Amino acid sequence: MRGLKRESMKPFFFPVYQSVFFLIFVMTAATIAFSLAAPAKKLTIYCWRGYDTGSYIPSPDYQGFFKRAFEGHDVIFDDQPGKARILSMIQKADIVYTNSHSGYPSSSNLTEHILQVGPEGSSGYKLTALELAQLRRNIGLENLPRLVVISGCNMISLPEEGGRVLRIPEGFGFTPQSKGRAFLGFDGTVPGFRGDGFFRVFFATWAQKRKDGSYPTLSEAVDESVRFIKDWTAKYGNNDRLYMSTPNAGVGEKVIIVGDSSLRFPDLL
Repeated sequence: MRGLKRESMKPFFFPVYQSVFFLIFVMTAATIAFSLAAPAKKLTIYCWRGYDTGSYIPSPDYQGFFKRAFEGHDVIFDDQPGKARILSMIQKADIVYTNSHSGYPSSSNLTEHILQVGPEGSSGYKLTALELAQLRRNIGLENLPRLVVISGCNMISLPEEGGRVLRIPEGFGFTPQSKGRAFLGFDGTVPGFRGDGFFRVFFATWAQKRKDGSYPTLSEAVDESVRFIKDWTAKYGNNDRLYMSTPNAGVGEKVIIVGDSSLRFPDLL
C-alpha cells in the first residue's frame, strides 16, 4: 500500500467501518427489542374441571379465551384429573383455576375440607386440605401457586355445626395476612357454569394492561369484571355461547379474596 495516496485508501476503509458499525447497531437494537417484547417470566397456568362438575373448561372455545388472556404463557387444561395428577401439576403452576365440587364430605365428618376428585366411595374420592398442607410442608410454600381460584361451593365456609377445621385455602397456605399470594373462592354455593363464565372475564381483565399502562389489582379486577358483564348484557342480552350472562355477574359479587387483594399480574412475572 506504500505509495498510495490517502484519497485512494478512503473508499476501501470507510465502507468497511460503516458496515461494522451498522451491524453492531442492528444487533444491539434487536437485543433491546427482544428483551422488551419477551415476558420477564413464562408462567404456568393450570386449569381443570373437577369430577362430575358442570363446567365450560373442556370446551375448546372456553380454553381459547384463557389462552388469549395469558398469551405467551403456558396454559394447561385437564378434564377430571385424578389426585396424583393434580398434586403433581400444582407444584409446577403459578396460577390455578378449577371448577370442582367441594366442601365437607358429610354431616358426620366435619374434620375434613375437601375437593372431590373421583367417584364417591372410591379410594381417589377426595383431595383434602390436610393433604395440601402436607405437600406444602414437603416442598415449601414458595413452590406452590401464588394465585389459586376455585369455583366451588363452601370454599371459605366453616361447618354449620360449628368447630374449626383446616380448609382448602389454608391447606394451600393462604391466610388473610398473606403477601404476594391470594386465594379466590366462595362462602356458600355457586353454580359451576356461572363461575366459569365470571372467571373467564376476570382473568382477561386482571392479566390485561389498562390504557394508562397500569394493571388492576385482584379486587379491582373483580369489581371491573362485574361491571363489564352487567354493562355488556344490558346492551346485548345474555349470550352463553360467549359465556356472558347476567347471573355470572351475580357470582362475581360473591367472590371472597383470602390473602393479598392488591396482587397484580406483573407481580408474578
